[in-house]
Amino acid sequence: MRIVVVGGVAAGMSAASRAKRFDPGAEVVVFERGEYISYGACGLPYVLGGAVDDWDDLVARTPEQMRGRGIGVRLRHEVTGLDAQARTVTVSGPSGVCTEPYDRLLIATGVSAIRPDWARTDAAGVHVLREIPDGQAIARSLEGARRVCIVGTGYIGLEL
Repeated sequence: MRIVVVGGVAAGMSAASRAKRFDPGAEVVVFERGEYISYGACGLPYVLGGAVDDWDDLVARTPEQMRGRGIGVRLRHEVTGLDAQARTVTVSGPSGVCTEPYDRLLIATGVSAIRPDWARTDAAGVHVLREIPDGQAIARSLEGARRVCIVGTGYIGLEL
């Protein structure tokens, strides 16, 4: 049994761990397009606000810890295609593009921020907060800032 999980943050890693506990003989592989897995995104505002000291404090499990549990973790690997009939996913990673087979597939990619047309810009200081690197970019933008405007009040925006 080969179980492929797309997305390695909270939901994806929880599902991968549960799948491995349920079937210890299964090969469980997680593809995460970012650099971090298993972290509490809801804590991002608290690092920016100084209530949490470091970005790494948000990380519950490292890739090495998950590999130690028998779960394959591939960082900087984005699933870009799916062939349900062939039971494969297309993955783009540092080594190029490949096709990976699966018996079971779980998609746990989370949500994407909705940016209104007027906010679709690469202008300095305009950010979306979804992942740790987003928070790090915001922290750099905040250095010396006197005013901040937060647009959007999902859980993370409200906490900001």
